Amino acid sequence: KSVVIDAALIPPTVTWGTDPGKVVAILSAVGDTVERGQGVLVVEAMKMENEVKAARDGIVSEIRVSTGDT
Repeated sequence: KSVVIDAALIPPTVTWGTDPGKVVAILSAVGDTVERGQGVLVVEAMKMENEVKAARDGIVSEIRVSTGDT
């Protein structure tokens, strides 16, 4: 199974409020094997960092975000 890391991974429970959220770290690379629940991104909003976790086991096939993206 492939895992695509993109903005769609950011769950609706991450509330941006009035501040734009920003990708501050990408924890996986293309070709990495990830397990469900493993952190793949860190996003910051309102001075709080949230680790975004893989929704399923798989191999990262594509990363569609960059550090600094909002």
